[in-house]
Amino acid sequence: NFEQEGAYTVQTNSLTELKKHGGTEHADSSAKDDDLSLRFIMDTTNPDAFISGIVDEGKYDSASQPITITLSDNVMLDQATLLVDGEVKQTFPAEGIDGTFEAAIEEKNTNQKVQIKVADKAGNIYEMPEMKQMKRLVHDFSRSADDLMNSMIEKGFKDE
Repeated sequence: NFEQEGAYTVQTNSLTELKKHGGTEHADSSAKDDDLSLRFIMDTTNPDAFISGIVDEGKYDSASQPITITLSDNVMLDQATLLVDGEVKQTFPAEGIDGTFEAAIEEKNTNQKVQIKVADKAGNIYEMPEMKQMKRLVHDFSRSADDLMNSMIEKGFKDE
């Protein structure tokens, strides 16, 4: 009955009994029979991920946009993957219950879909929804200042 999340310890009476229930990885053959136990953690909670440095539908005028990826889990992270347009751009080996990684999204003349997938040691996976990013914003400097002011006035921006 180990359905709830948490850390469990199962005490056994013999090394033979411990091995019978899957405790052979950590069973010490020199341990006393009255001192044997099997310890494990039940983890059913997905890890979490957050990207800073970009926003959904964001437009950036740069050849490369730096981002920070923040990961967290309640027990132990395994790894995270940064995907751009569905292709793996970078993989981060995560250890512990949290981690922060730096990356960059390179310029492209079309929208790009940025996503993070993160897994914990228990096999729980979180897939962050795709963020549409990085269509390069190109400034049109061919218009004069007077043209821009007239355009703003026509749209209701008045000089007060």
